[in-house]
Amino acid sequence: MRWVDRGVAVALIVAAVPLWIEAGSFPGSGTIFPRVMLGVLVVLALGLLLRSLIPATRRVSDFLGSADPAPSRGPSRCSPWRQPRSWRCFHVGFFAAMIGFCVLTYFVLQVDNRRLYAGAVLILLAFVYAVFVVFLNVPLTADKML
Repeated sequence: MRWVDRGVAVALIVAAVPLWIEAGSFPGSGTIFPRVMLGVLVVLALGLLLRSLIPATRRVSDFLGSADPAPSRGPSRCSPWRQPRSWRCFHVGFFAAMIGFCVLTYFVLQVDNRRLYAGAVLILLAFVYAVFVVFLNVPLTADKML
């Protein structure tokens, strides 16, 4: 997988050059944010490139491309049954919990335009439903999560 890391790092560094030039055409202080982000991107890409070039810096637990299932067992330690606060989502359901959260934030944020806020919440929930339930086939209702 070293060659993939090298290719990605070089592609990111090469792509940053024209983006850096393009960011210079923004008016006023509008150049600061994109150039800072590009600088961070280049630094991280250089780190990835150096890590792929120097074999001693590769971690032993780097499991990219291996068939060993042991590293994938780590996230199971954070399962909802071990987390006391996540039980609400399983008993109530994602959409009901999100609607309750949105009602709570409506009062906390002191929203002026109710229709705009409700429309944004409904569009967001429809988008989440389309992506997760329709395309990814992930159950987000309480009866299918357990």
